Amino acid sequence: LLRTSNSPCVGVRSICIQRKNIRILSHSHRSEITRKIPTPKNNSKLNSTVSRDTHHDNQYEFLNRTYEKQLMESEAYDACIGVDEVGRGPLAGPVVAAACYIPLDVNVEGILDSKKISERKRTQISEKLRSHPSVLYAEYSVDNLQIDTINIRQATLFAMKQAVHLLLDSSIELQNKKCIAIVDGIDTPTGLSIDSHTLIKADQLVLPVSAASILAKVSRDQFMINAHNKYPQFGFASHKGYPTKKHLEALSIHKPCPLHRLTFSPLNKL
Repeated sequence: LLRTSNSPCVGVRSICIQRKNIRILSHSHRSEITRKIPTPKNNSKLNSTVSRDTHHDNQYEFLNRTYEKQLMESEAYDACIGVDEVGRGPLAGPVVAAACYIPLDVNVEGILDSKKISERKRTQISEKLRSHPSVLYAEYSVDNLQIDTINIRQATLFAMKQAVHLLLDSSIELQNKKCIAIVDGIDTPTGLSIDSHTLIKADQLVLPVSAASILAKVSRDQFMINAHNKYPQFGFASHKGYPTKKHLEALSIHKPCPLHRLTFSPLNKL
């Protein structure tokens, strides 16, 4: 499920399968100090994190865990949490962030950057992640109204922080580990309660970040497909709110709907 208006979306089944009801704790007790961790010294091995399976008829790339292992060994961490977002560029709908933890000994086949795999494949992988008893995840969305109020960059960072904190608050397992968040991009969310490490194109290099991108993408896409049923004139089901030719043509005919981001161009000029 995906909730908007800054509401959490938590993977209940895989966060703690024996607890049917998860209470969201207050974040007020958490430290507001975030320590940024430098890239591991032997980051020349980063390229080895993308491999190609040649033993199947349909070749596909897969991610191994090299980068996580290097980071965990260099700083003595117990767990790496992948963090990514989807929805910075669209003209409508929320931005969705996900945080995901996959133990090093767990393999979920097919995980890649969400932009590199088909919609059908993303959905299949998302279902595997959500149902796997060892995979922990949480999602958080910020709606278009809040995006227009605080700007997309701040909305994205806030969603990332909330996703991480929801995951930590919901998992006793992670609360007992020394964790680090690997964040895709160059910006670190302020106020994270654990150390963080930013990495450009982490969604193409680090497995739990790629998993987070898939979870967020599938959730946001489903939200926009549902929005299409209410506002079919904009074609949200096909472009998910991005500024495609079809979307821009629809905006030239119809007034923006309640899901549009009015501070985004060309909406701010209408």
